[in-house]
Amino acid sequence: MVLKEALDKPTIGGGALEEPKMAHRLVGSHAVDAIYLARALLKNPFWCFNAALSLGQEIAIPKPYARMVHL
Repeated sequence: MVLKEALDKPTIGGGALEEPKMAHRLVGSHAVDAIYLARALLKNPFWCFNAALSLGQEIAIPKPYARMVHL
């Protein structure tokens, strides 16, 4: 049984989670309701942009950040 179901409360997953595909899988499967990215964002403040691009999403990247976002 998934912890979320056992508690019947919204749940957040994270910790050492840094892979966009894993975060997408956890939220997409409803295993968790949200992901916290403290370590990942400290290492890479542009994690969200890079994650969206690595998952094949088309996003608008503001010009000032374009040189800092990469796959």
